Amino acid sequence: AARALPRLADVYGIVEPLMAEYTANLTTRFDDELEAAWQRERWEAMGLADGHRHAAVVWDLFTLFSSSLDVFFEPARHGGPMLAEWVETVAARCFFILNKFVNRMRQELGSDASLLPPKPSYPELQDLGGLTKGFATGIKSLLAEQGRKKSVLQAANTVGALCVRLHSLSFCIAQLDALSAMIDDSWAALVARRVADGASAAEEEPSPTTILHAGAPEAVAASCAELCWFLGAKVVYQDLKGPLFDELYCRERDVSGKVDPRSPLKPTLSSPSAGSADGTPLL
Repeated sequence: AARALPRLADVYGIVEPLMAEYTANLTTRFDDELEAAWQRERWEAMGLADGHRHAAVVWDLFTLFSSSLDVFFEPARHGGPMLAEWVETVAARCFFILNKFVNRMRQELGSDASLLPPKPSYPELQDLGGLTKGFATGIKSLLAEQGRKKSVLQAANTVGALCVRLHSLSFCIAQLDALSAMIDDSWAALVARRVADGASAAEEEPSPTTILHAGAPEAVAASCAELCWFLGAKVVYQDLKGPLFDELYCRERDVSGKVDPRSPLKPTLSSPSAGSADGTPLL
């Protein structure tokens, strides 16, 4: 009597360990690419023709994510197995690396609390003499013309780099939408092919809802809001502390460096010394 043919192995059971290994290797590659891109980054706008002002690091990251997802779906387009949970796992690894990038950016900027001025103290009366002398010395240094120009120039450079970071986060939000749409379109095409091959549409898995669809955009948007606060605080309380706080409403000095008590208080920053490097007033 003819022997019965052996039962075909569960293809999903065979592929699942391979998929887990692939996902682990993909995560390692994502991490290596992020590190290399971060080391190259100078936070200068790419200056693309479409007007985007984001940094190269986010362009590299999302190019890597989209190409990896495209390769991930390719076997399924030709009849290979695919499960929604596999898609969700790969998408979660993309977000893991993106979140690592966002957190690293925030850590590099430093603590936002360090930007705020200290609370005023109320010293004892017997210390006022020494404090007054120290305060006068500090004011003399702060009012130096070169110091003002350096402060304004430093602020201009800082604003440019911080704005590139902010544009980069906005670019991330737009690209998360594009990745989510790519996943939806790829899954819809996969279901359509299975149905065309005779599968029941009712038995098909629902489209995967990944963290890229819900969760990741909100996390990046929160970082955008935090960076906006940081940008304002850093420029006001650090880069332009001299012109905005220490030098506004001060009297002019004469050629010998002494304060002229007859000179009016400077009510604005409209003098060339308080402007930008080319003499343009700040306010």
